[in-house]
Amino acid sequence: MRVKLQGLFRTRKRLADGTTKEYFYAWRGGPRLFSDFGTPAFVEEFNSHHGNKKKPDPSVFLSVIRDYEQSTEYADLAPRTRADYSKQLRRIEDKFGKMPLSSFDDVRITRSIKNWHKKLECGDRQADYALQVLSATLNWALAEGLISYRLPKMKFRNKSDRSGKIWLDEDGEKFYEAAPPELKLAYTLAVETGQRQGDLIRLRWDQLKHDSKRNKYYFDIRQRKRGRGVKIPLTTRLALELEKIEDRTGTVLKNSFGQPWDEKANGFRNSWRAVQHGRKDKKGNVIKPALKLSDMALTFNDLRGTAVTRLLNVDPPLSIVEIASITGHSLKTAQAILDHYWARDGKAAFAAIEKLDRAKA
Repeated sequence: MRVKLQGLFRTRKRLADGTTKEYFYAWRGGPRLFSDFGTPAFVEEFNSHHGNKKKPDPSVFLSVIRDYEQSTEYADLAPRTRADYSKQLRRIEDKFGKMPLSSFDDVRITRSIKNWHKKLECGDRQADYALQVLSATLNWALAEGLISYRLPKMKFRNKSDRSGKIWLDEDGEKFYEAAPPELKLAYTLAVETGQRQGDLIRLRWDQLKHDSKRNKYYFDIRQRKRGRGVKIPLTTRLALELEKIEDRTGTVLKNSFGQPWDEKANGFRNSWRAVQHGRKDKKGNVIKPALKLSDMALTFNDLRGTAVTRLLNVDPPLSIVEIASITGHSLKTAQAILDHYWARDGKAAFAAIEKLDRAKA
């Protein structure tokens, strides 16, 4: 059944790799729609925006949510982040949208927020994400002078900490041996640069620059999440891997058909998962067994932290500042990863004892 969406605005853009992509908006000049076109989710997102098009009562918190969604701060978020924020803002709206704006000038609102976060029925990670988005919304409203309340720091429900999740050398060797060429390159890029999956999926050949003074090639990128500019010199291993690539147009990472991975990286994640965790047919029979890694819960994103530990193990070791300048981590995050790594790996301990023995000899 076809549904006519009155006011839907569609535009086409030719990408740098020559392909054309369509973008949809709730109305001309309105918010972009991120759901897949033609799906029930697309219609729901469209209707949601049109239902909210009417200016809400300025005396309720819903007005702050709407203003935040139209702000430059919100527009500056990455498309995927905006889509995720929109989902969480609907949760916030359901609970606090009709609440008088004056409630957010009273510190007693903290108790209501704590109870809401505690009782959210969407899983711990999503509940924590909703709290983060609410915090971002309140901080924006505070800066705009719309409220006087500042949300205090709260405990997250999700207790997991992935800073100690590190791909050991043997894990990487097993994956590299089993992976097809396009994933071999993805693994090498991740572990040699320490960049996020999204930034690597978008990485383009025209971002590969040459420093004539040092006679060194490097990638010049701006990280999507934090907006940090990072220059990443190529390691010998990465340079050799890139030399194997004949097609140097568009994105560096491409799928097995020579096309860029989809923007949401669904195809990339599925391909990576098939190598790491194996595949089964519809009857549950194993077609390809899972790799036996040191930690079966390792993910592609853990390669970012792994890159930090690899930079530490050069001789002489790099400082935290030098490591963070390459990966784009904050100093605090880089230090947390190393704290976990030192405890688990033991290389630093063995090296220290060897130095001590040589000093006593």
